[in-house]
Amino acid sequence: MKLYMARGLQLPPDAVTQTFGFLGRKGSGKTHNAGKLVEELLSVGAPVIVLDPVGNWWGLRLDASGKRPGFPIPVIGGQHGDLPLQLEWARMLGRLASARGMSAVIDVSEFRKAERKRFVTDFAEELFHQAKSTMQPIMVVYEEAQVFAPQRVQKGEERMLGAIEDNVRLGRNYGIGSILISQRPQSVNKEVLNQVECLFVGQMTGPHERKAIEGWIVTKGAGSLSESYVDKLPSLKQGEMFVWSPQWLEKFGKFQIDRKKTFDASATPKLGERRIGSKLAAAPVDLEELRRAVAKELEGAKSEDPKLPKKRALEFATRPSMGNEEHRKQQQRIADLEAALEETRQLLVSVEKLVTDAEVMIKSARAARKDWAIVKMRKRPRASLPQEPGAKQHAPHQTTHGKLGKVEKLILTALAQHQHQSVSQKRLALLVGYHARSKGFTNGLGALRGRGAVDSLAITEQGLRELGAFEPLPTGPELIDWYCERKLRAPEAKILRAIQRSRGALDREQLANEVEYHPRSKGFTNSLGRLRGLGLVEGLDLSKELKENT
Repeated sequence: MKLYMARGLQLPPDAVTQTFGFLGRKGSGKTHNAGKLVEELLSVGAPVIVLDPVGNWWGLRLDASGKRPGFPIPVIGGQHGDLPLQLEWARMLGRLASARGMSAVIDVSEFRKAERKRFVTDFAEELFHQAKSTMQPIMVVYEEAQVFAPQRVQKGEERMLGAIEDNVRLGRNYGIGSILISQRPQSVNKEVLNQVECLFVGQMTGPHERKAIEGWIVTKGAGSLSESYVDKLPSLKQGEMFVWSPQWLEKFGKFQIDRKKTFDASATPKLGERRIGSKLAAAPVDLEELRRAVAKELEGAKSEDPKLPKKRALEFATRPSMGNEEHRKQQQRIADLEAALEETRQLLVSVEKLVTDAEVMIKSARAARKDWAIVKMRKRPRASLPQEPGAKQHAPHQTTHGKLGKVEKLILTALAQHQHQSVSQKRLALLVGYHARSKGFTNGLGALRGRGAVDSLAITEQGLRELGAFEPLPTGPELIDWYCERKLRAPEAKILRAIQRSRGALDREQLANEVEYHPRSKGFTNSLGRLRGLGLVEGLDLSKELKENT
């Protein structure tokens, strides 16, 4: 039974009682990699307590996507808590953690500084005291370790530092392991930091941080590594770490730690990205058993602490909660809503296609009416004017200069290339690169219709003669390459290629994520709309015409 951290780095199961340090600058992956170790411990049934002053460790309850269950570990306190955290519960939770081997995320992020110090002090003292009699292995994670074990001890922090130091320095004798996480190793108490047996160090750029790492290496009797590896810390990539365990593993090396399987709530959000896990999708926990245990502890503790109201314990024990069956029903309701939402999306796609077809029919009817008016005007007899001697007469299919204008040539080329397809005026304008109601486009189209080169929205024999030689559309996969390289902007080409790869298997949100856009951003919406206008995409799949040609 091994704990797999990276290729070539496997930890034995007694890691639950070892002391680890995860150090690195902001964004280097220290919390992510510490989370990987916690996942491995939970997977083998080891109890883990996380003291979280930031409010990010609730992500253990969800998988990496944030949409499916993760580990059934209760979250106590914080905005994502299953239970609210009371200041008076510190000693009670310390007893529960030690006596029952309980795993939990204790989110202290909503406490004020003084309240947090008091809570952590009481919890750590009680955990250490109880561990002497229970002797059960348990891992305690200290996120932002400099908060709990500061190098510069302020007034009122002496007891807290002493309690943490006891757990880190002596806890292994009674089954307590520790994980210290910090981006400021120089601010972590040196007596505590030097107790770390297995050190994970990510990217570090600051001289003070690197000096603290240097001190740890020298303390562990590896002074020769100081110059050769500490200087390489700034060049490490995200998730890449030097791992050094001189006595326990007798190992040193550089490793790319494996990705977590649970939701990384500590990841820095990207522009346009919405990374919020669904609380309803979280793995269910047996809150009733936890409530009974808490109520029992509170009931027994009221004699020790007269400040603890008896009423609070009784209210907490009898308060209803959502059990596993109710959670399953909630999951089913979510699935039903998602199915209904997908049906609504498909219906909207169908309605959108009907509207587009109706617009094409209306425009075709208007164009036919206009062509009929032109034909009627041509039938009217015109008085012929005498020609001056030597005057040149122009053929009806030529412009004043005897050649096609730029817009006219573009229109005829597009119609010739798509003469076997249905082309609306909007699509023709997009192919030409003009707005459908711009004067340049409408005047050019009107002139071609007037000369008989275009009938409705199809090129005539007269138009083919005027155009002469033209480049036909390619077939097969090259057709999509042709559109992407000649007719589409970069975002549109990116979306089209993603749709080509997926063959309609992605929904709108998945497609947007694939091309690194927000599903409701203007860039994504407008690009998708233009692809539909060009007749390349229907709904979220390639159009029928494009499929037939590729």
